[in-house]
Amino acid sequence: MYRDLSLPIGAQNANRRIIIQEKYQTMQELREQTLQNHEDGPIDVLSPPPRHYATHYSNSTLVIWWLVRLEPFTSLHVFVQDGRFDRPDRQFHSIAAAWKGSTENDGDVKEVTPEFYTLPQMYANSNQYLSHSHLIRSLNLGRLQSNNQLLSDVTLPPWAHSPEEFVRIQCEALESDYVSKNLHLWIDLIFGSKQVMIDQSLYSRLVQRPNVTSTCIIISLISILPSTLNFGLKILLCLLRLLLCLITLVRFLLQLHLSLIVLRRC
Repeated sequence: MYRDLSLPIGAQNANRRIIIQEKYQTMQELREQTLQNHEDGPIDVLSPPPRHYATHYSNSTLVIWWLVRLEPFTSLHVFVQDGRFDRPDRQFHSIAAAWKGSTENDGDVKEVTPEFYTLPQMYANSNQYLSHSHLIRSLNLGRLQSNNQLLSDVTLPPWAHSPEEFVRIQCEALESDYVSKNLHLWIDLIFGSKQVMIDQSLYSRLVQRPNVTSTCIIISLISILPSTLNFGLKILLCLLRLLLCLITLVRFLLQLHLSLIVLRRC
């Protein structure tokens, strides 16, 4: 009934723990070999630091993923996805699917947000969304490829007959004796001394050594950019893109203003 709070969400499955430990060991061995054969090269490009997971348990994109049915997260989701909703099968559509992904999928180790225990509205598709100047009463999130089912409300466990009941039962579990006795273990994992055990060189670090040239550093920066985008910088890039559009608009208005001045003089 309860997850093991002494382990990160990505290590709840026993088989998965074996796989990620083997992967970490393999990456460590490859890195040691690379260090012996390429002492002066861009080590983090040739062989990334060993890690258990290639992603993170929480970032801004994941918060939007959980709360996509509520504003302002609906608009943020559309903004991050270049003006459209993500593919239905990749959206939050089922509690069971979310748990399976976090405990079995190698690229998914997301934790829940506080709203999971406090906000039943996040499970219902009742948001009024403004699209192309038209007010849409509920979000058109598409159809799942697996069964062609229209994606609307989140599919809850069979023991929860409504979002309110699901949140109530979750709160009861959160306040249970088991959680009270073990919650400090999870706090240590996320915020305390054991969070290093979760990350295990999660990010590709730049190890600057005396013989590493600026070219090696640039190559290393380029190599970590794709994974860095998954940790919130994609939103920053979208904002920078919006800023460039505003600059272009200002330039156009200035040119128009100068043209009008020239016409008046003529």
